Amino acid sequence: MDAPIPPSNRSDNKPTVIAAGTTGSVTINRRAGRVNMAAGSSFLFITNVLATPNSVVIATVGTDDTTLKSVVAVADTGFIYIYGNANATAETRISFLLLAGG
Repeated sequence: MDAPIPPSNRSDNKPTVIAAGTTGSVTINRRAGRVNMAAGSSFLFITNVLATPNSVVIATVGTDDTTLKSVVAVADTGFIYIYGNANATAETRISFLLLAGG
């Protein structure tokens, strides 16, 4: 497992929240954030310099969508991939927390 993220890389520990209406893949170089899955989509990725293949990432659905009920987060070097169980019926909030990486 990776070492804890050094304080200098924690970006003040505040999550980045992407505004409603902005959907799809984004860059968030912080340990936590919220993105929006577009209607009709079941995949997006987050560019994140803190992520490594050994990172621990937790992601959750934050909107009561008709079909998109759960997501899986997979970390890779510089990226977090978010896979939904189904295509979203409407724009759907996804929150993530990167527990280890770097």
